[in-house]
Amino acid sequence: MDISIARDGAIIDQVDLEEARQKFRAGELREADWYWHAGMTHWRPLPLLFAENAKLPFARPVPEAPNLLDRLLGRKSKSACLALYWDLLAVAPDHGAVAAADLEALDATCGTEVRQRGADTLKTWYEAYVAMVLADGAVTGSEQTLLLRVAAAFGIPAARATSDLKAACIRYHASQVELTLKADRPVLEIIEHIRQLEARLGLTEDELAASRGPVFSRHIDFLIGDKESLAAPVAPAAARAIRDYADAFKFNLDNFPGVNERLTKGEARWRAEFGELVEVDAGLMLVKGEVCYWTSDAELLQMKRVTVGLTYGGPSLRIPIMKGLSWRMGSYRGMRHTADQLVSIDHGQVAITNQRIIFNGPLKNLVIKLGRIIDLAGYKDGFTVDQPTGISPTFIIPGDPVVPFRLITRLSREAQE
Repeated sequence: MDISIARDGAIIDQVDLEEARQKFRAGELREADWYWHAGMTHWRPLPLLFAENAKLPFARPVPEAPNLLDRLLGRKSKSACLALYWDLLAVAPDHGAVAAADLEALDATCGTEVRQRGADTLKTWYEAYVAMVLADGAVTGSEQTLLLRVAAAFGIPAARATSDLKAACIRYHASQVELTLKADRPVLEIIEHIRQLEARLGLTEDELAASRGPVFSRHIDFLIGDKESLAAPVAPAAARAIRDYADAFKFNLDNFPGVNERLTKGEARWRAEFGELVEVDAGLMLVKGEVCYWTSDAELLQMKRVTVGLTYGGPSLRIPIMKGLSWRMGSYRGMRHTADQLVSIDHGQVAITNQRIIFNGPLKNLVIKLGRIIDLAGYKDGFTVDQPTGISPTFIIPGDPVVPFRLITRLSREAQE
């Protein structure tokens, strides 16, 4: 049986049961990971894969010998106390249903108040119960009653137990939605799956909306890629799926600054590299068979050598002889320091055709044939075109420079084939 393992919203491994067990013991797989296999309707916490038949959703502590302080106080070690408590839970008629008399006897045997001393471990055990309840993707009324009974047996206040359950449901919802969004399934099927999940968790609409928000934002980042990356096209189908999901859940994209802009830019970048190109009118005189696909205002820069500083050296002595006349002894010399810097040449309009890059400005006109481009460097505000001869200009673009970058890459490759 193939088992899929997921972590932080992404599938990280495909293993069989024994391999999963070995990797879990070796620490390669973690308790916070999730698993799924054919026939399951929901992802489940990984530890439950190895405890399908166990009554308690957590392992029995390994009893340790009492340390010096334990011996001085006449009590058992903390782990030994919790192991005895685990034994009581294992034979209880229902989860957490340990009689008060048995708990008193446990404290007397251990020489300490076990629940108070092991409060941190009991909190972890309660979280394991919550994970067990969430394993089927639903929280029923009887399961909520069960968890409150377990919390009371562990000495956890009801308000805190309810709060912990709600937080766990929200985390579970977020993880399941994230995995579902990344599934290779039709968007309407994804939406229906999420609706069914949300109906079973007992969360309010406000809580669900607050959980969806960060997940949705991360999913957009997953689809679009690094915000500063040039490799961030978004296929129209993917962008449409995002918007369909938002509409289906009345999710206002305007509440997430930049999301609509990133989607719009991502689609434009995808069309520039993969889509059908659309002719635009740039008001240029084009040669036969030439078509313009993009135009924009631009600043033209060029690499020039400029003076960045002067230094002077050598001893010098100036002796006045009379008014307006002096005698200088020694040498006096200066040294000029230069460096290559990008210098603004002109502001004008740049256009990209299927044959050329054309820049027209009041001070400078420039034409670069696409077939002569040997390199293209992209930046967050523009791009540089390298030619074998002549200048290698840099263009600063006020809009999204990735679109012309991708368009030039595509057209120059086609021109050189």
